[in-house]
Order: sequence, then structure tokens, then C-alpha cells
Amino acid sequence: MRTGWLFGERANINDVVEAQKRSVDSAIDSVDTEELQAKSIDEIVPAVVHKIRLDVPVLHRDQTMQLPSEEIEIDVSRDPSRAIIRGRGPYLVKGTEISIAVPFTGEAELFKYGHAPYPFINPIEGEVEDDHLILRHRAEHPDAGRIKADFDGRLQQIEGILSLIRSRAEDWNKEAERIARQKLSNRKEKVQKAGALSLGYPVAPRPVLPRPGAARAAAAASVEHFDVFLSHASEDKDTIARPLYQALTAAGVSVWFDEAVLKLGDSLRRKIDEGLARC
Repeated sequence: MRTGWLFGERANINDVVEAQKRSVDSAIDSVDTEELQAKSIDEIVPAVVHKIRLDVPVLHRDQTMQLPSEEIEIDVSRDPSRAIIRGRGPYLVKGTEISIAVPFTGEAELFKYGHAPYPFINPIEGEVEDDHLILRHRAEHPDAGRIKADFDGRLQQIEGILSLIRSRAEDWNKEAERIARQKLSNRKEKVQKAGALSLGYPVAPRPVLPRPGAARAAAAASVEHFDVFLSHASEDKDTIARPLYQALTAAGVSVWFDEAVLKLGDSLRRKIDEGLARC
């Protein structure tokens, strides 16, 4: 026999809010640096807040559906109207399980957490399946009026708890936007200061850096080879080396030539060794 409970976790909505607060820095750090520099804070805040806000479920009771009834076995060993000796194990009789499905919008996870701290939790029998709340009623002799009253009573209790949770969640959502905006502003300001930092050297064009591991993967996939290694003195570059490089490449000869191969930050000695090995 299936039995599930809502709002039965020891943690409550305040614990959930504290967990969301601890996740703010992670959400801020996940913003791409280029996006942070290119967009305004107003443009970035909604995406960050979406990750940390709490959307408390809203029941759509006007769309409630009755599910097919099922025959089940019911334990009546605790029924005071029956002459049953306690402690002799369950006493099962045939009965009927009647269920309803109530659609909702919001975060299903929040059906786990009530508003009261442990041990004052007050769980309510019910289950969540996808975007529907499922309530079940079991009886040996079902009575429509009694079943309807049971469902209505539980739904009122559920909506009452959701209302209390929603109040706390909405407070957090407002606070989350303020915190996200402040932390994003602080990070953007830090990035801008770092970018404006000058040591007095000429500023080189910003290199396009490969993703971590991409350079090694590319090198492993394809190793470039050359026909000729062009060695020269620096004073001969303009008058001899560069014209020779241009003439050779025009003739279809592949040439290792420093200014064609080297990039900003490369080790000259290491690149020369690699070039010689590949010629």
C-alpha cells in the first residue's frame, strides 16, 4: 500500500533559504568574464537570480482530475470497532483506493519542506508525480461525501502551508536580487580594474587562448612538418631572410621561419628545437 508524505523533511523553508544563500557565490562565478564585461548589470542579474530564487508551488484546483479507482488490501487491525486482538499482526480486508491529481506550477522539491522547525513538523499524506500532486483515500466501503471532505481538508492544509512558505520565499527572492546585483557589480569592478592595470609596457594585442588541453589535443592530432628551416641573423631579416621566405613559400616550399611560426609568449629555444626536429 503506497503512502507518501508532504512537508515531512526535518529541514524547513528557512533551511532552504540558507542553502540558497550559500549558492550565490557559485552562481556569480559561473557568469562568463566576457559576458560580464560586455553586458550591463541589469542584463545579467535576471539569469543569476533565476538560479537562486525559490518558486513555491501554486495548486490549480480547478483542474483537479479523479484517477481510476483500484482495489487494495487495507489493514484494519487498529480499527476500534472491530474485535481484533492487538499485536497479532495486520488484519487485511479488501477495500478501494480513490485518488485525485491536482496540477501545480512551481518547484516540486518545495513540497518536502514545511515552515515549522523540527520537531514541530506537521506532514500531510500526499505524493508528487511530475507536475501533479496526488492525494489518495482508502476505505473498505467508500463514501463519496466523506472522500470529498477528506480531499478538500487536506488541500486546504497544503495551501495554508504553501502560503507560509511563499511569504518567506518571496522575501528571499527580493534579497537574492539585491545580493546578486551587489556581488556582480563588485566582480565587474574588479575585472575592469585588473584590465586597466598598466606596468608601463606597450600593450600587446590580446591573444586568443585555446581552451585548457586544446593545444595538446591539436598537437597530438596533427604535427606540422617543414621542408626548410630558415636560420638567419636578425640584421639580415629585412634584406635577406624575409624575401627568401616569401620566394620559397611562393614556390610551394614549406618553411620554418621565426616570425611566421612564433607567437607572443612562445619560448624561442623550444620552438627552434621543435622546428629543427620537423624539417
